[in-house]
Amino acid sequence: MRAGAKGREDGFTLVEILVTMAILALAAGVAFRSIGPGALDRRIVLVAETIAAEIGRLRAEAIRSGRAGRLAYEPQAARFVSSRPGALPIPVGALAVAVEPGPVGRPVPGELRLLPDGSATGGRILLAAGASRRVLSVSALTGRVRREDGP
Repeated sequence: MRAGAKGREDGFTLVEILVTMAILALAAGVAFRSIGPGALDRRIVLVAETIAAEIGRLRAEAIRSGRAGRLAYEPQAARFVSSRPGALPIPVGALAVAVEPGPVGRPVPGELRLLPDGSATGGRILLAAGASRRVLSVSALTGRVRREDGP
């Protein structure tokens, strides 16, 4: 802001106003991204990555301990629960969830088992919200997770 000189009034320069407007536009853009339409897409990715990481930990724990691990979906509580000691439940919130059993063993609805030899019962976990979809495919042979954007 300039101090008044001979007959001039105090005020802001055009550069100061443009800089202020640019900063406000950036702040508005950041705020919109965090609460805008992409928030559900980010939620699906976050939940899918959390589930995939837990499956990897369960597989490693099953190999290390020699005991099968289990990841089960509880629809009443809208969360996944792991048999790994110390594992926290994974809430899915308002996402639509489907767990398709794999070809190995006697499938229990909503459950994946990771076996001590590194294999798994296999299956798919589908997460959806609106038009966004994410699929986690668990290999029965290797117990590894493949991530895909769903149809």
